[in-house]
Amino acid sequence: MIAVGAGSMGISGGSALGAVYVYRQPGGGWVSGTETDKLVASGSEYDEDFAACLAIQEGVILAGAPKSDIPDYADNGTVYVFTPLPAADEFLYLPVVVR
Repeated sequence: MIAVGAGSMGISGGSALGAVYVYRQPGGGWVSGTETDKLVASGSEYDEDFAACLAIQEGVILAGAPKSDIPDYADNGTVYVFTPLPAADEFLYLPVVVR
C-alpha cells in the first residue's frame, strides 16, 4: 500500500483542503494502478494543510494538518487517524485530536 499526501489539493469545490490518495498493489504488480481510496478530513477548513505530513504502519494512516485550529489554539495542528476496515477495501476515520 502507498499513501500520498496532497496538502494543497482542492476538494469538492473548495480550495487547499488536502487529501490522502491510497494505492493498493494491483494483482499484476505495480506496473499500473489507480487510486483505490481518497481520504479527506472530516470538518476540515480551508488552508489547514491536511495531508501535508503522513505516517503509515500496518495499514493505519496518520495524516497531519499542521495549520488546523482547535478551540483556544490557532494553528496548533491536528492528527487524523484512518484505520482500514477488516472486511472491505475502505477506511474508518477515527476522530482523534493530539495536542
